[in-house]
Amino acid sequence: MFCLFLSGSTGFGTPNDIYCLRTFKDSVQDPLGKLTSSWSFNNSTEGSICSYVGIECWNKNESMVLNIGLTGMGLQGQFPKGLENCTSITGLDLSNNELSGSIPSDISKILPFLTYLNLSSNKFSAEIPRGLLNLSFLNALDLANNRFTGHIPASSSSSGWSRLKKLDLSLNMLSGQIPDNLSWYSLASLNLSFNNIEGEVSQVACSVESPRGRMYIRDVMKELIVIRKVFLGVGIHGNSDWYCLRTLKVSLQDPFNLLESWNFKGDGLCNFMGISCFGPSENRVLGIRLEYMGLKGQFPKGLENCTSLTALYLSNNEISGSIP
Repeated sequence: MFCLFLSGSTGFGTPNDIYCLRTFKDSVQDPLGKLTSSWSFNNSTEGSICSYVGIECWNKNESMVLNIGLTGMGLQGQFPKGLENCTSITGLDLSNNELSGSIPSDISKILPFLTYLNLSSNKFSAEIPRGLLNLSFLNALDLANNRFTGHIPASSSSSGWSRLKKLDLSLNMLSGQIPDNLSWYSLASLNLSFNNIEGEVSQVACSVESPRGRMYIRDVMKELIVIRKVFLGVGIHGNSDWYCLRTLKVSLQDPFNLLESWNFKGDGLCNFMGISCFGPSENRVLGIRLEYMGLKGQFPKGLENCTSLTALYLSNNEISGSIP
């Protein structure tokens, strides 16, 4: 008889899941001390990590991580490292933090069994990686209120996001056409508002809850059959002007955080510091006054999207380079 014993098996999450959380903690900045006070790793008892803040295990007596939920913890840094060692994780919520940089292109290999991913309200940038399309179990994806640019990733087949029920890419700086080969059929909620996206979502939905105001994307929905919520824009002029100010904000350095009031979460941009509009109910920018704010960088980008702009005041800042 031949017997084989392999120590350190990953089947019960020990020590891999513990190493996962250790690496995660070490790879992010925790200025509020939320992880420092809870993730101590002083107790080696099986299941001890299941009592850590934001950690849910498959079984409270096994160190096998099911979900990580660390919303609103003030975490800073890049996308956390070590998550590939949480081999059974199905949910990751890092929303409302200050994480930045890009999403790893191989995220489908790092977190292959994810059903829920929420990275909203951070400072992630660059393009949305195509690797997200390979998360074949994903039911909900929320990347809203970040700084993503480029196009919505297109799949080489119709199987991308085939199980997805909710997709929120709003409040970014995405552009281009809506891909026509993604699996929109399964969606129950789709939010692409406050971007600079064009095109149509074909053969997807019915019983649509209309967004406030007129749709910015013309002829967006065709043959609506299953979708219950669709948000694609806020108005023919509004969406463009929102995109203008978001791009302007991101393209400048703001050492005194005076543009933090531009949070893009409310109903109107006419209340933003330094912004005047044609009317209080219209998101059409008439003037931008940002003098004496200590702003740095090149001539701001995105102003071509403020199509009704008549006055621009940027004096007494530290803006350099050439005028386009």
